Amino acid sequence: MTRYIGVDGCRAGWLAVTRNSAGLTWRLFPTVEYLSSEYTNADRILIDVPIGLPWDDTPIRPCDRIARQVLGRPRKSSVFPVPCRDALAANTIEEARKINLIRIGRSVGAQTWGISSKIAEVDRFLASDRLGRRCFREIHPEVCFWHSRRGGQ
Repeated sequence: MTRYIGVDGCRAGWLAVTRNSAGLTWRLFPTVEYLSSEYTNADRILIDVPIGLPWDDTPIRPCDRIARQVLGRPRKSSVFPVPCRDALAANTIEEARKINLIRIGRSVGAQTWGISSKIAEVDRFLASDRLGRRCFREIHPEVCFWHSRRGGQ
């Protein structure tokens, strides 16, 4: 049976939603590592957090550029800039902004800073987990909503 798990970060950890014969079910997990260990039979874990961070040569991730282009105004603003890995290690937003400006020429917004610990957690997990790299995929829910409004499946 093909299993797709939709995941989003929240204050309590990670919210995972999937469909079974009874309908939609959800579970809350304290870490992305624990979530992954509970869904070893999933074909894909679709997570609403950036995977693959910008770097010197690519300060804007191509997937973000395409998502903004597809969404157009006003929804393109829902795809916000992703910080570089070094900025994720900062202790304050001011420090993150400084590091990000130096590394990739872009600042870090408050909304991005608010989820930076989630981005860093997923980045560390995927760097150390081969199965996770095979199973996890980043998803832009806004693009899914756009697609479904256009009659996509």
